[in-house]
Amino acid sequence: MHRAPLTLAGNSHLVHFQRAIDMGATPAPRRPLQFHARLALSLLHPFFEDDAVTRPGQECLLMVPGFRIGNRVLTDPAHPEAHASVDAALITPEHDAQMLERYLNRLDDLRRRNPAIRFLFWSLVAGEYRARSEGRYLQPDGTYRHPTWNLAEIEREFPEHTISLAPLLDSDVLPALLKDSGGHPTELAAALFHRFIEDPERPTDQALAEVRRTATVPCLSFWEPTVLTGDSAWLATLADYAERGIIRLNQHVRIIADSARITARDGVVLYITDLDGTALRAGQGDHGSDAARLPEEALAPIRRLAALGLRPRVFTWANKANEFTNPPVTWAPDHPGSPMALDEQLAARLPEADVLRDAHWAPHSVSLRDVDIEQLSGRPKPTVDGLSQVVRLLGGGRTLQWLDE
Repeated sequence: MHRAPLTLAGNSHLVHFQRAIDMGATPAPRRPLQFHARLALSLLHPFFEDDAVTRPGQECLLMVPGFRIGNRVLTDPAHPEAHASVDAALITPEHDAQMLERYLNRLDDLRRRNPAIRFLFWSLVAGEYRARSEGRYLQPDGTYRHPTWNLAEIEREFPEHTISLAPLLDSDVLPALLKDSGGHPTELAAALFHRFIEDPERPTDQALAEVRRTATVPCLSFWEPTVLTGDSAWLATLADYAERGIIRLNQHVRIIADSARITARDGVVLYITDLDGTALRAGQGDHGSDAARLPEEALAPIRRLAALGLRPRVFTWANKANEFTNPPVTWAPDHPGSPMALDEQLAARLPEADVLRDAHWAPHSVSLRDVDIEQLSGRPKPTVDGLSQVVRLLGGGRTLQWLDE
């Protein structure tokens, strides 16, 4: 039976989901979809009054943006960024209460105009999880209560139009559903979204139970004792994802962030670094790079490991990932600032280590799907595929394990 397209409306969380589908990181739902999403946009923006959301009878799943997004409309509604950001100066109980009132009024208006709409308060789940984890807003009896908005109370405002996410707050799976502190969804969360898309009436605890029975998580493996260390955002992401269950590591893998703690008895050492041509070209008129310009202290941790007789293998993550950031950092292969050239230069500076170079693979060791293009506020972060790819390049592998295994 043919089903009409379902509108998925929201902000950056849905943009992540759409890109994961487009890049093949998660399968497309069987049901036809139309995405109506923009990054960092307030629910109060006219974008969410489009026919795709408000047309009577149009099935729509609205992932409600965070209630503080667009709080500048309270004081400066004409500002060009009024709907697209959070003004930290307006994070007060009074302004929060005003934003809550405006959001509830908008949600009430949307459900009246289109009775087929459903609300998903994903940002509220992420915020409540983060606050609970940090011990904020805890009452004397140990219960959680935000002074302005609480998930269960907000959901009760629209019982016929809400897919309740309250069961997630008590689930041990929740940390593995959230990619970062902003609550962007992981591939496991995408599996849960599939259930909501196919059957919005299905209770969340049933959908979550089905995900637990059928979902898999990647396990990154090495076949001999291996230590991962370095100064890279890649390593920090690996440690974070492993702690929260987004990925797993087999028994041979250890993460030691502080390379000074590594001893000669620690086995194979893999050093992931964010040394790259971008840093080297700063302030240089020719925009070139030359590893000879690197200060010796930048190489000292690697030299120390080599002095222990470990001969570390070095992978320059940022050097390769920056090619896919925005704006991309690209050079011709023979340019002195290219990833290939920098790796060759670094290898010449570190003969006591094994620098893995792009010249060993064709055309590139890192691809677009390996770089989290939504996380570009600092050093480039990897996706789950990016974690897996670097492990493969360093001699390891990836298998899948059942979530409940």
